[in-house]
Amino acid sequence: CLIDGKYYIGQHCGDENDGYLGSGISLKKHIEKHGKENFKREILEYAADRIELDELERKYVSYGEVKDRQCLNRTLGGRVYS
Repeated sequence: CLIDGKYYIGQHCGDENDGYLGSGISLKKHIEKHGKENFKREILEYAADRIELDELERKYVSYGEVKDRQCLNRTLGGRVYS
């Protein structure tokens, strides 16, 4: 968020120019409050498939991130496959 510096880390498959910002509940509420135009999206890494995307999301959305008051993520990242 360009207004208060809060951030959300997520994953997305598809066109990187489609305007998608994420699906988190806290993120959606923040977008409603400040407007989509006050957010920027930064691509941290590219992945070959969903499994790799989940691995990367687990790496980035750790316990420390979830506890950070600036982070809009509320749960740990990435699905676990068994």
